[in-house]
Amino acid sequence: MTPSYATVFPVYGQLYNFSGVIKLLTSGNALTGGLTGLAATISKNDAAPVPTTNTPVEIGSGTGVFSLDLTPAEMSCQKLLVTVTATNTSAVFSYTVINTLNLSQFTGRWDVQTPQRFEQLWLDMFIGMALNGANQNGAQLQMLNSDGSVHFASTVTQNALSGTRSKSL
Repeated sequence: MTPSYATVFPVYGQLYNFSGVIKLLTSGNALTGGLTGLAATISKNDAAPVPTTNTPVEIGSGTGVFSLDLTPAEMSCQKLLVTVTATNTSAVFSYTVINTLNLSQFTGRWDVQTPQRFEQLWLDMFIGMALNGANQNGAQLQMLNSDGSVHFASTVTQNALSGTRSKSL
């Protein structure tokens, strides 16, 4: 089962849950009736394929859809080719290329506080844009939670020589 801290997006060096479909050669439809002999290999940055740490598992019963947890070590590359196979008759291999996002490419705050989840990066980027986008004295920016409470507030104070942007979370 996928841990709750697995990322939704493929992030360099972080646990990632990958899903796909095994199809039938004859029709191109998902293979139903239960997947047998599931196995997976990965090729990191065009290197020779190696077996994955975890074995793919079928989602549901007889759906043809699989799920595979890729470990942080397996995700430590820029490009990952994932191949998932099944031993069912007429099963077509599933090939997928995954390009990872390397958060160390970002400067400033993310160099010291790499978010565990990519969603936090987007939130931090939004806050940064909001802080940098306000340039009028007294400008106020707010980001609200789904319940209407204030998640983030910013007020700009500036004079002819300098400006200050405050934030509270």
